[in-house]
Amino acid sequence: MCGAASPGVDGDGDGVSDAIETANPGLFAAGRCDRDPSEALGEYQAGSLAGGVNLPDSGQGYEHWLGTDPDDADDWGDLVLLQCIEAVGRELAEVGLTMHVGDLSKKPGGPFFPHKTHQNGLEVDVHYPRRDGASIPLDINIDKQKVDLPATRDLFEIFARSCDVSLIFAPSDQLDFSLDEPGLPTVVDQPSRRSDFLVRLRKPSGKAPGDPR
Repeated sequence: MCGAASPGVDGDGDGVSDAIETANPGLFAAGRCDRDPSEALGEYQAGSLAGGVNLPDSGQGYEHWLGTDPDDADDWGDLVLLQCIEAVGRELAEVGLTMHVGDLSKKPGGPFFPHKTHQNGLEVDVHYPRRDGASIPLDINIDKQKVDLPATRDLFEIFARSCDVSLIFAPSDQLDFSLDEPGLPTVVDQPSRRSDFLVRLRKPSGKAPGDPR
């Protein structure tokens, strides 16, 4: 049974936003209590994605950075990942900020060069916030002074509060804030993450294709 509708966000109260339903007309329909078709299979580094859901190119408080990739080549995920991105974006939009996200997974998941993971639809790359608010990613090793580190810390906390985050991967020696602060997720030091950090969600427990969301 669907829950209460949220006009302008989730008009039919099925837990799937109007934006996601519009971007995925073959999976969802407005005015219907839709079921979650997606399932993260296997592991982050050796897995696949069944019933992948496409992330809308932009939404409240977030934009997908396409770069040089073909449209809709790298922005598929388990529904819980897309709902996570939307939840974080809505909180950012309330204070006039925009998060820029990069790669999620391919539509069927699986190997995704040059990534070693990103295979089961539960990971997303997020650009370090820039002081000037621009969307072009920065190299934190070269342009650290242009990175908004307090906003990065706040973004870590929002992800931890809004989503079931397993780990965040980032170069800890470049962050200049304590990673032991209450409310922050576990951060794994990964010096190679120079233009973005990786957010990894836990695999939804007990979820199977067709479970209502």
